[in-house]
Amino acid sequence: SVSTSTASPAIFATYSNNNYGSRIDILKSRNATIGSHTVVQSGDALGEIYFGGSDGDQFHGGALIQAVVESGVGNDDMPANLRFYTNGGATTVTERLRITSAGHLKMPDGIEIQLGNDTQTATGDLRLFHNGSNSGIINSQGALYVQNTATNSSDLHLQGKNSIQFHVPSDGTVPLHILNTGEVRISPKTGGTTSTQFSFNNISNLSLIHI
Repeated sequence: SVSTSTASPAIFATYSNNNYGSRIDILKSRNATIGSHTVVQSGDALGEIYFGGSDGDQFHGGALIQAVVESGVGNDDMPANLRFYTNGGATTVTERLRITSAGHLKMPDGIEIQLGNDTQTATGDLRLFHNGSNSGIINSQGALYVQNTATNSSDLHLQGKNSIQFHVPSDGTVPLHILNTGEVRISPKTGGTTSTQFSFNNISNLSLIHI
């Protein structure tokens, strides 16, 4: 339907004394004859919901939801993913989020999960991201808690391939450094030099002062 004054809704109503509701079927076959079947292939779009707006002389996509076939199609087997696109200020939309056929959530590098902050357009108080090189969790409001409350385990594991570094000052210095050899190094926050540290090496079982 088309409207020139108000919203133009599409209404699907079901009146029945059972548990069935209205639904929309968007279907795809690779057979060019209507009503005939040919198996779809990986990468085929099963259907799309497209949102567009006029820029003054033509329509451009603002958002898109798309279902795409994944590999492994067979009789009674139709693996597919669901993709979500938005327009960040261009003529086309870009994929931002994908739900795979296995149920995994995937996002491109540089896209953040942001939580908190009442203003939807502002940066969230808690940010989770991967920028292509590093991953991060950044909290900008209140304390950040990492807590294990499981009744069957009280362990909290931090694992680093080469070392675990604890950065407390905002200048990037590392006052606490745990090496993969088991050595713990503690550097002073004030006084001394950056080479002043106390270290304990669990291999030699000796406490050493390095200056």
